[in-house]
Parts: sequence; structure tokens; C-alpha cells
Amino acid sequence: MGVCKNKHNRMEDIRYMYDLCEEDVLEIINKRKIKPVFQPIVSLQTGDVFAYEALSRTTGEFESASVEMLFDVAGRMGSIWKLEKLCRCMAMEKAVGKPKDTKLFLNVDGNVILDKEFESGFTQNNLEKNGLTRKDIVFEITERSDVDDKERLCRLVKHYENQGFAIAIDDIGSKYSGLNRMNYLKPQYVKIDYELVHKLHKSKSQKSIVRLMVHHCREMGYTLIAEGIEDREELACLVRLGVPYGQGYFFARPAEDFVDIGGNTKKMIKNIYESEEKEKQKGRRKIGSVSKLGMVLYPECTVKRAYKLFMMDKKLKEIAVVDRKSHLHGILIREKFVRDYEMREHSDEEHTDTLIDITAATPMFCVSAKESIKKAARQVMGRPETECYDAFPVVDDGRYYGVVSVRDLIRALAEENG
Repeated sequence: MGVCKNKHNRMEDIRYMYDLCEEDVLEIINKRKIKPVFQPIVSLQTGDVFAYEALSRTTGEFESASVEMLFDVAGRMGSIWKLEKLCRCMAMEKAVGKPKDTKLFLNVDGNVILDKEFESGFTQNNLEKNGLTRKDIVFEITERSDVDDKERLCRLVKHYENQGFAIAIDDIGSKYSGLNRMNYLKPQYVKIDYELVHKLHKSKSQKSIVRLMVHHCREMGYTLIAEGIEDREELACLVRLGVPYGQGYFFARPAEDFVDIGGNTKKMIKNIYESEEKEKQKGRRKIGSVSKLGMVLYPECTVKRAYKLFMMDKKLKEIAVVDRKSHLHGILIREKFVRDYEMREHSDEEHTDTLIDITAATPMFCVSAKESIKKAARQVMGRPETECYDAFPVVDDGRYYGVVSVRDLIRALAEENG
């Protein structure tokens, strides 16, 4: 549980390297010179604390020692389970004061299962006396694990999942092996690597990767958490991309108590989320909301009747031809219809009597009312150049819904883009 992997704002939380020897490690373990600290994992929608990640700090004369080095030396000594058991035990003891309904993330080294002293069921046996249940605990496979040893990690994950514990993996996105690990471990929680979050709002590449991760996790049912959030811009970008949870110094530093985030920060998170949701709602606005019913004629009406309507109203730009069951037969565009009508009037060609004769011979372009404004615009601009400025009909399940002018389409697009 105990790896200190807090890379956020490293210069502000520097842990000076302390050359640990085996005797030092034994003293730290035997005299319990470890203390747990907890960093909140926050909902990026409400600002509520969803969970706490338990980290470890050395104490006493070893206070400046690197916990990562501590685990390295313990690993070489074959004492990694002794150290991890101590860190885990102390974290669970302190978890008596954990806020109700929040989870506790405990780091676990992937190599621990190889330790000869590894005790199956240790955590399970210590839950009740610390006021915890299996649902409170999430085991987080840390970056110190040998990610190339697929069989070992799968065995470790299965060991904890069989006991009813959830699994998280961290630092996803930093390298291919991490993405591959997510694929075969299939965890409940996935943590985005700090390097992807850092200055996210300034990097098109980072945003593209995070966007793909959001989509993948939604599809697979994983809960995504961003680590290392340091400022408002990174937070806003993560919210915009749809990342549901986050942690970092922007919310709170690791502390010995289970701290909540400040009220102002919580309010700011809610405001950012609500603002982004409003923008998304604009993006989801449908083309049907822009359409107008307009002038409608039945297919049985005469061509001459349509011509007279255009002549009577100079502002009338189009007429929809719709039958009594609301099925669209076509749309008459003023300029083209009037020109063709008058040409036929001055020719010896046989005249068509009804609108159905015209619409039946003309290919019809239409857009679904459920289509977003942006997608509808792309479809409209895909029409032949001679038609790109014509109004277009909108249908809903094959029935006439309305008509949209290019002017109204452009205005709606401008509103979408703020």
C-alpha cells in the first residue's frame, strides 16, 4: 500500500534522498516508523470526495527518506510484504475516521505476491476491527510493479478480486505497457498518468489521448480518475473531456487526516461542470429546433397555384410539398421553380398540372430532425454547389417536420460556437 508516488508539484514537496541500508529498513519496520497520509479523490461534477488514496511517509530520523527507495531496498531484502503489511495495517487503523461512504485506495506492489511471507486474507481479517468492509477498499496496482509480467499481475488481481475487492491501476497513458496492462487486467478503476494531465489544456496531443481514454473507459465500464491536477485550467479541460474524478494538489495535499476540499473549491468545480454541461447542451441541439413549418401545399395542387403564391409574396422563398399523412414529397425553391415555370410558359412543351409531377422527378435532399446542428451543416455543405444556398427540408421518422434556410443554419452554428 505504501508507495509514495505523489509526483505532483515535486519541488514543493521534495523528499531528499536518504541512503537507506538494510538495517535502516528493518528499524523502520520493527519500530513502525511509518505514518499514513491521505489524499482525496474528488468528483469533477459535484466536488464531493469520492475516495482517499492512502500513501506513506517515513518518520523520526528517517523523515527525509524516499519511500520509493524504502520499498526498493525492502524488495532486495525479501521484506517487501513485511513493509507493505505495516503500511496497509496503519492505513486501515487510521481509516476508523474515514468519512462514511468514501472508499480507501491502498497501493499494492505487484511483486508482493512472490514474497514467501505473503499472507492470504490479511486485509480481509483486519477489515471488521477497523470498521471497514470489502466495498470500502480498492487495491491500486502501483507503477513499481513489473508490468511485463502479465501472469504475475493477473494472479495478483485475481487474488484480490476473488475476495470481493475492487482493483485500480495507475499511470495509464505514460507508455504502451500501461495501456496493455489495462487491457488484460480489466480493472474497475483507471488512473490517468500525471504527465498526461500536466498542462493538458495546452496540448492537442494530450487532449486527444485523454479523449480516447474517456471513450474507452465508458465503453468498458471502467471509472476514470485523473492524477496530478494542479490548476484550474487543467481541471476545466478534464471536465470538458468528460473525466469523472480527479486528485491533486489543486484540491488538497496528502494529510494525516481525512480532509474535505474547501467550500470555495467545491463551488468552483460545480460551476465549471455546469458551465461545460451548458456548452455540451448547445452542442447537442438538434436541427429540428431551428426549422420552421413554412408554406405547405398538397401534391395534388396545381403548379400554377404554387407559382401564384410565389408571385403574391415576394418574401416566400420555398414551399414544401407534403401529403395528408405528413409525408414529404419535395420542396420548391423560389428562384429555380419560377424560372422553370416561366420557361415552360413560353415554350411549346406540354405543361404538367400538379406538383406531384414535379417532385416525383426531382431527387429529394432532406435532414433528420434528430441530427445535431453541426452534423446537419456538414450534410448540407455536401450538396452540389448549385444547391448549397438553398433551404432544405427536415423530417422526423419520414414525416415532414419543417424547413431550414441557410441563413438560419449559419445563425444556429454561430450560437453553437459561442
